[in-house]
Amino acid sequence: MARQGRSLRQTGRKANTRSLFNLASLGKVLAPQSPQIWMLYLFAAVFGFAYGGCVPPPPVRAGKLFKFEAIGAIAGVQMLGVAIGGAIGQSPENTSLT
Repeated sequence: MARQGRSLRQTGRKANTRSLFNLASLGKVLAPQSPQIWMLYLFAAVFGFAYGGCVPPPPVRAGKLFKFEAIGAIAGVQMLGVAIGGAIGQSPENTSLT
């Protein structure tokens, strides 16, 4: 985590979140095509690192936007949106990756 904090200070929150999100997305695209088990372990490590870096910045950005007033409520609404989206899932029409 110390390495992510250092890169966050040097590049900025938006650029860092964008790059980690792209890294996680790349891993999610390549993981189903991995023919060997070590590739899945590598995917898990890369995805975990990237996702761990994408989770903390959004509440901080929202706090800066709203001057840190009611930051708990703002972060709660953000996480509620994530939870509802995860519960609803993907629509049946969009289940194919092709």
